Amino acid sequence: TDAAVDLLTESLANPEFVDNQPTIFRALIELLLLEDRIIDAQTNFLAMLHASQDTAIQAFNMIPSHLKRQDDPSAYLAWTAQLVDIDLPETVAESAYSYYIDANIMAGNLGKLQQLTKECVDRFGADAAVRVLTRPLDDLVNRAEYEAVEAVLATLSETGGESALDLVGAMEINMAAAQGKWDAAVTMF
Repeated sequence: TDAAVDLLTESLANPEFVDNQPTIFRALIELLLLEDRIIDAQTNFLAMLHASQDTAIQAFNMIPSHLKRQDDPSAYLAWTAQLVDIDLPETVAESAYSYYIDANIMAGNLGKLQQLTKECVDRFGADAAVRVLTRPLDDLVNRAEYEAVEAVLATLSETGGESALDLVGAMEINMAAAQGKWDAAVTMF
């Protein structure tokens, strides 16, 4: 396996393969993750991010997706915290924050969600926060974590953004229905 990693690393540096760099880089990251060499994958990703953002972005989802599937959310949380603290291209910064919120939920940091929501709104705007938070909020409603959902909705409602207010209304209906409060859910329509 080390020989394969060396070959892929050499190929990345070879100008003859410049057009294939994203494919080679994805193969390198995939191999490192298959070998559970997570730190090597992370180090290579960060180095490529500085050398060629376009190439690194092609493999952006691979590491957080791999870490999410592990039993211990601490590595997932640590990696996503690192991602949100570095200067990522706009095309993936929002996704990095989405992974970070997901990692916090997996780690049981529900008390942080209101602050993370505010940071998300401040950093990306209300519409982006809606994109980032819709799936996690649905998951939290399904897990009956209503207090955490209500804290996030309170922060979103403060933005006054149309999409944020639409999400708040929809989630309030979902929570009422999930709790069997059918009369309340019907009147919210």
